[in-house]
Amino acid sequence: MQQYHLVGYIDTGYCDSFYEDSGDCLVIQDEQNKIVLAEFFEENLDNKEVSIKYYISDEKFSTEEIEEKFIKKISGMIDASIYPVYSDVTGYLWTHEEIEVNGHDLFKELRSYNGKYIDMVIDVKGE
Repeated sequence: MQQYHLVGYIDTGYCDSFYEDSGDCLVIQDEQNKIVLAEFFEENLDNKEVSIKYYISDEKFSTEEIEEKFIKKISGMIDASIYPVYSDVTGYLWTHEEIEVNGHDLFKELRSYNGKYIDMVIDVKGE
């Protein structure tokens, strides 16, 4: 089974690593890496069945400490997309991004935790 482990702080900051000048997007960022979440999900997980476990807190914990605490878990098929949208009327450019896991809007939930620490483990079924 293939597994991804994403750790860092949730940020809804400027999305300069995806499309230049595309506005805000959801990222997980630590000292070395900045992962655009929708881009990561679309490139690695779109249309795959996964199990996602994650823990959110105000401060960084080790994975061992997190495993001792409650971890939220969702499972199901991934539907991910990210693309730029431009309005000819307003001249505004923004990034459209979605991640749904078995019908659950993962982005909506994670956006409510902006600035919090996340430890997320993604198991891809059948790989």
